[in-house]
Amino acid sequence: EYMELFEKICENKKNSPNFVASVLCSTLTNLQRKGFDVVLLTHEHIIELFELLASNKIPKESLEIIFENIMSGKSETVSRAIESSAVTSINEEDLHMILDKIIQENIELVKHDGLRSIRTLMGISMKEVRGKASGKIVNELLEEKIKNIIKK
Repeated sequence: EYMELFEKICENKKNSPNFVASVLCSTLTNLQRKGFDVVLLTHEHIIELFELLASNKIPKESLEIIFENIMSGKSETVSRAIESSAVTSINEEDLHMILDKIIQENIELVKHDGLRSIRTLMGISMKEVRGKASGKIVNELLEEKIKNIIKK
């Protein structure tokens, strides 16, 4: 069903074929099972989202949120879905402030568990920045910040 779409999206080498396949086969199917209307999501929507993803305009964590927005009928266009989902990428300064706050709120955990606390803080952080920052970047920043605290 999605073979031509898959090939079209993967023409852009920045899109990982495994990730594209996962989104097309798993994510969309799961959303359909949850009751979202897959008919509202056009191939053009999907292509546009992967183009935005490839150009780092949106983090991959935001794809499902944007799909939900379109498939629920809340938005007809990708740009409106991004706007109403508030999933534009967060700037680095704001991300640092959010992570610093989360670390301070969990400073005892950080002092006790050291780098192992990243797993817990990662969950809290990703809930806080839901779809606005890449998990990879959040993880790297948390690790860097926690290492600095441990050194002191």
